[in-house]
Amino acid sequence: MASQTTFNTSTNIMNGNDPKNVSVANYSVEEIERIINDFYSPTSQLTVPQRQQLNSILECLQYSPLAWDFSWTLLNTNKSPSVQFFGAVALCNKISKHLSELDDNEIQLLFQQLIQRLVFYMSINSKQISIKLVVALGHLILNMMPDKWKNGITAIITLFSQSQNEFLKEHPEKGHLIVLNILTILPEEFSRIVVSKAQRASIRGELENQFPVVLNYIQFIISAYNQPDILAKMFSCLSKWLEFGIAIIRVESLFDYLFNSLNNENIFDDASNCIIVLFTSPDVMRYPAIFSRLLPYVLQLESILDQSLMIGDKEKSECITKLITQFGENLAQLIIQMAIAPNQQSQTLSHRFCCLIMKCTDMKGQYPVEETCSELTFSFWYALQEEVTSIDDDEQRIILLELFRPYFERLIEVLISKGQLPENDSSFTSEDKETFRCYRVDITDTMMCMHTVLSNRAMEVLANHLSLAVEQNQSWQRQESIIQLVGAGSEYVPLDENQILPRIFLLLPKLNFCNSSIINATLMVLGQYSSWLGHHQETLQNCVHLCINALSNSELIQSASIALKELTMENRMHMSKYLNDIFPIIKNVLENGHVQPNDRIRCVAIIGYILSAYPAKIVIDHLNILLAPEVNKLLGYLSETNGDQNAILRKQNICTTLSFISVLITAIGYCGDQSDGDENEQQQKATENPSEIPEVLCCVLRDLTPILHLVLKQYADDSEVTEKLCEILSRTVTTLRESINPILNTLLELLQNIGPNILHAQFLNFVRNTLLLFSQDTDKQMFNLFLAVLQRFGCLFNGDIQWLKNHVDIVEDFANFLIQIIKKLPAVVHHCPNEAFVLLFQFVKTGLQLHEQATLRSITMFTSNYIEYTKSNQRAADLLKQNGLEIVQILLKCIGGASPRHLVDTLSLPLLTLTKFYIDSTVNWVQQCLNDPNFPTPSPKRHHREALIKALSSERTSRANFKDHVNTFSSACRGIEYSGTSSNDNIDIGYNLILLSNRDEDFRRPAKQADIWKDTKYALGGQDQTLSREGGTWLCLNTVQSKIGVLLNLTSHLFEGKNINGQSRGFIVPNYVNNPEINLDLYMDELQKVKGNYTGFNFLGIERQLESKKWRAKYINNVSADSLPIEIKTSPFGFSNHIYGDENAFGKTRLGCQLFKTLLHDLTDNYKKTITDEKELIRRAFSLLSDTTIFHNDSNLDCVYSHYTKANRDQISSIHVQTTGEEPTYGTRTSTVLIVRSDQTGVFIEKTLSNPLVDSSEWTENKWHFQLNDINEPPVLIN
Repeated sequence: MASQTTFNTSTNIMNGNDPKNVSVANYSVEEIERIINDFYSPTSQLTVPQRQQLNSILECLQYSPLAWDFSWTLLNTNKSPSVQFFGAVALCNKISKHLSELDDNEIQLLFQQLIQRLVFYMSINSKQISIKLVVALGHLILNMMPDKWKNGITAIITLFSQSQNEFLKEHPEKGHLIVLNILTILPEEFSRIVVSKAQRASIRGELENQFPVVLNYIQFIISAYNQPDILAKMFSCLSKWLEFGIAIIRVESLFDYLFNSLNNENIFDDASNCIIVLFTSPDVMRYPAIFSRLLPYVLQLESILDQSLMIGDKEKSECITKLITQFGENLAQLIIQMAIAPNQQSQTLSHRFCCLIMKCTDMKGQYPVEETCSELTFSFWYALQEEVTSIDDDEQRIILLELFRPYFERLIEVLISKGQLPENDSSFTSEDKETFRCYRVDITDTMMCMHTVLSNRAMEVLANHLSLAVEQNQSWQRQESIIQLVGAGSEYVPLDENQILPRIFLLLPKLNFCNSSIINATLMVLGQYSSWLGHHQETLQNCVHLCINALSNSELIQSASIALKELTMENRMHMSKYLNDIFPIIKNVLENGHVQPNDRIRCVAIIGYILSAYPAKIVIDHLNILLAPEVNKLLGYLSETNGDQNAILRKQNICTTLSFISVLITAIGYCGDQSDGDENEQQQKATENPSEIPEVLCCVLRDLTPILHLVLKQYADDSEVTEKLCEILSRTVTTLRESINPILNTLLELLQNIGPNILHAQFLNFVRNTLLLFSQDTDKQMFNLFLAVLQRFGCLFNGDIQWLKNHVDIVEDFANFLIQIIKKLPAVVHHCPNEAFVLLFQFVKTGLQLHEQATLRSITMFTSNYIEYTKSNQRAADLLKQNGLEIVQILLKCIGGASPRHLVDTLSLPLLTLTKFYIDSTVNWVQQCLNDPNFPTPSPKRHHREALIKALSSERTSRANFKDHVNTFSSACRGIEYSGTSSNDNIDIGYNLILLSNRDEDFRRPAKQADIWKDTKYALGGQDQTLSREGGTWLCLNTVQSKIGVLLNLTSHLFEGKNINGQSRGFIVPNYVNNPEINLDLYMDELQKVKGNYTGFNFLGIERQLESKKWRAKYINNVSADSLPIEIKTSPFGFSNHIYGDENAFGKTRLGCQLFKTLLHDLTDNYKKTITDEKELIRRAFSLLSDTTIFHNDSNLDCVYSHYTKANRDQISSIHVQTTGEEPTYGTRTSTVLIVRSDQTGVFIEKTLSNPLVDSSEWTENKWHFQLNDINEPPVLIN
C-alpha cells in the first residue's frame, strides 16, 4: 500500500486550502522522493482529491528554487525510475523557465554537470532520461547563444565527437547520437524558449549562421556511418532544421542522397519522412528553380512505385504515392507555371507529373482490399483546380483551363471507375466496407471540385458517360457510380439549366435497375435535385412515379421516402396532383407492421405536405382513412391486459402512434417557403382556402380527444407518453395559433388530466405558447392556467431542496419558463395570489443553493428578472423586503464557500440586480450579515467586507467590476487570494491573447480548411467556397499586420424591415486583416458607414498596438443603424449569434466565459504564475469548445430564434452543436484555438470535421506556428 504520510507534511492541505498556495520551501529531498513514489506508485490507493493535492505539490516543487539542488540528488540510479525521471523533468523545466536565477559561474557548473550526467545515462542506455537531459542541455545552449557562447554548435560537436571519456572513446557512435539529438533539439525547442524578442532574433541569427557546421556534420555522418539508428537520427535532425526555416537552397547538395536512400529498405521510412518535410517547405515560390530541379527526382519515383506494386508491397506503394502527391499538392502553383513556361522541357515535366498523379489515381485493383493509393491523390486534384480557378487574370485562367481540361475530364472517367461498387464484397471485412464508403464520399467531394472548375462541362461529361453506359448496357455498378457523381453537382447547377439535366433525367428510366443499390442512388439524386425539378414539371412527373413505385419495396423505402419528402416540401403545390398516386402506396406502407418507425414518420409527413394544398373535404376524407387504423391500433394497445409481460413494447407502440399524429398535424399545417413559382389556374382552384386547414385540424383534434383521454387514463403519470401527448398539444398551438380557439378548452382539459408529477419541457411549452397567444383575453382561464403550473410545481417541490437536486432538468425547464412569462407576460403574473409569490420566493431561496451550473444559471436569471418585476407589483415588492435579508444571507453563504468557486460569477447576478433596484435595502442587508465576523466564514478580513459593501453602494460599478469584487470576497472567505479576471496590465500569464472559436455551419456548404492564403502568405484561416462568396471567411489572422477578424451571422429575424438581402458579410474579415493601410479604429468607422449594405453580422476586430504591444478589441453589428462600434475592455469576453452584451448573451456564451475563467484560474494558480503547460492549455481549450450542455428554454436564444422549432433551438443552444437526425446536415464543423505568447510567437490550431455529411465524429487537426510582425516568417504548418 502506498504511504499516506505525505499528507501529514502539510496540515494546510488536509484543512481544505488550495494546495497550490502551500509553501514548498521546507520540503526535504526524502519527503520529495516519498511524494513522487506515492504519486506514481501502480499500487497507490490515493483518492482523486489526494492525487490532485500531490500533483499540485509536485508542480510547485519542479519550479521552486529547491529544484536546482534536489534534481541532482534524484538523478541517481539507486532511486526509482519515477524519481529519476522527475529529477530530469524538474531540471529541464528550471533551465527552460528560470535560468536567470543562476549567475555565469553557476551556469558553467550546470553545463558541466549536465554533460557528465547525460553521458552516464547514455552509457546505461536509459533513453527516456537521456532525451530529457538532451532537451535541458538544448535549452541551456539556446539561452547562452550567442553572447555567452558563440559558435556553440561547433563546440558541442567537438566536445562529444573528440571526447576523452572512456565510454565515448570505446563507443564513438554514442557520442554522435548525442550530438545528433542535441542538433535536433536546438531548432525544435527554439520556438519554446522564454526570451526577449531581441534575444530571440539574435539566437535565430546564430542558428542560421551555424547551419553550415550542421550541414558539414550531417555530410560527415553520411560518409562515415551506415547504421540505421544513426542515419534515422540524422534524417530527423535535417527535418527539424528544414522546419526551422533553413532555405531549401542550402541543402541542395543532399538531394541525391535523400532520394537514393529510398532504395535502402533500412532507412526508407526515415528518408521519406524527411523528403515530405522538404516538399512542404514554404520556399516554393522563393526558389522555384530549386523545386523545379526536384521534379525529375519525383518522376523517378515511378520506377520504385512500379516495383512495389509488382511485389505487392502495399505499404511502400502507399508511401511513394504519398510522396508524389505531397509534392504536387504543395507545389500545384509551380506545376501550373511550368505548364505555361516558354521552354518545352518545363511543359513536358509538368505534363509527365500530371500523368504520374493520374496513374496513381487510376491505380489498378479494388480499393481498399487490393490497393490503398488512389485516395491519397484526391488532395492534389483539389489543389490543382483551386490554383486554376483562383487566377485573377481572365485570359490566363482561360488558357490554363484549356491546358488542364483534358486531365480534369479524364479524372471524371477515373472517378467513375474507382467509385464502382464491387461485384462481390464477400471478401470485404466490416472495416473494409466502411473504408470504401468513406472512399466514395471522397470521390464525391473530388467530383464537386470538378463541377467547380469545369462548370456545366462536368455535368456534360457525366451525361455522355451515362448515355454510353445505357446504350452499351454497361454494368449496373458503372451506371450507379455515374449517378452518384451526378448527385454531387446538385448545388452547382442553376435552376434554369435546361440542356444537360433533362437529358440525364430522360436516361434514368433506362438504367439497369437490377440491384437495389442503383435504385437507391437514383432516388437519392431525385431528392438532391428537388429544387431544380420544381422548375421543370415535365421531368418531375417521371421522377415522382419512380419514387412512388419504390415506396413499396422494403430495401428502397428509406431512400424513396427521403426523396419524396424533399420533393413534397420543395414543391408542395406541384406535388399535390400526385395525391391519388401516392396515397394508396403510403396507406399500404403504413399498414405494413415491418416498416421502420422513421420510414413511417417520413411517409406521414409526405401525405401531410400534399394534403396541405387541398380543400377541407379532401383532407378530411384522407385523414379518416389514415387515422382510423392508427386509432384502432392505439385502442388495441390500450386494451391489452397481459400485465407487465409486454408493457415496454406496448408503451413504445403508443409513443410511436402519438408521434404519427404529431407529425401529421405539423405537415398538414405546413405552408412554408415554396419553390413552385406561378400556379396555373387549375392549381389555384384546387388550393384550399387558408381558413379551411385550421378547421380541419380542429375537427381532427376534437375527434381524437376521447382517445387521448383514454391514453391519459392509463399513462397520466408516465413521462415518456405524456411528453408525446404534450408534443401534439404544443404543435397544434404552434400550427393553428389563434385558430385553435374552438378546441382550446378541450386541449386544456387534456392538460389538466396529466398526472401531478409531470412537469417536463413539452408540458411547459404548451402552456407558454397558449399563454402567449391568449393572455390578452379577459377570461380568467388563462391566468388560472399559469397558476395551475405554479401549484403543480409547488406540490412537487414542497420546499424540499433534495427534490430540486434530484430533478434539475425539471427545475431548469421551470425556471426558463418563468423567465419568459415574467418578461413577456407580466400581466399574467400580476393576477397571481400572494401564495404564488411566496412560492416563487421559496423557489429562489432554495434554488440558489444548487450546484449544477446550467440549472443555477437559469435560477439566477429568473431571480434577477423576478426582482426587476417586483418594482411593478407592490405585493411582490413587499414580499421581497420580507425575504430580502434571507436571500442575501443565502447568496453570501454560497459565494463564501457553500457553493463551488466556478459558480461565484453566476451567483453575483442576483446580488447585482438587488443593488440596482433596491440599493439601500441591499446594502443594509449585506451589512447585517457581514457584521457577524464568522459569517460566511471567519477568513475574510475587515477590509474585504468593507470593499464588498463599497462596491454594492456604488451606482457606477460595472457588471465586470462587480464580479471581480464578489470573486475577491469569495476567495477571501475560502482563505485564498484572488487576482481578478478583468483586464489588468500587471497580470502576466505567459500569453497576450487566447482566442477560442467554434464555427457552426451547414455541412453541405463548401469551405476550405484553415491554411495560408494564396494572395498573402501571412494570412491564416479557413475560407468559404460557396459560389459567388469564395474567399470570404469567419476567422482570419494576419501575422504581419497583427490583426484578427472574427465574424458571426445575425439571423434575419432581428432585421424587421431592413435589408436582409444585402452583400455577403464574409469579406468583412479579409478586408480588415489584409489591409495594411487601415487600423482598427479607421476600419470600424468605415464599416459603420456601409454596414447596412450587408446581411446581418457581428464583427469583432482585434489588433496589436505597435507602441504598447497590447491587444485591442472592438465590436460592431448592423442590427441597428444607430449602434456604434464598441471597444471591449473586459477580459475574458465572449459572444455568439446575438448582440454583444450580458443582457443579450445566450446561456452557452455565459457558460463558455465561465469555463474559460476557470481554465485560466486553474492553470495560473489563481493568477500567481504564468501558464507553464501549453499542451494542457490547448487540451482544456478544445475541451471547452466540445461542451455539449444544452440550455432548454434559453430565453435570449428563444427570442433570437423564435422562428425555429423547439428541437432546433435546443440543438443550437450548446457550445458544441451536435448533429441530429438521420441525415445530419448542421452542427459544429470547425473548432479553433489561437494563442499568442508573451514573446509574440504563437500557434493556430484548427480541428475540422473531415467529412461531416458522412461521419460527424472524424476530425482533422492542423497546427501552425507563427511569429508576429515578422515579414520573414510566415506561419508554418507543424503537424
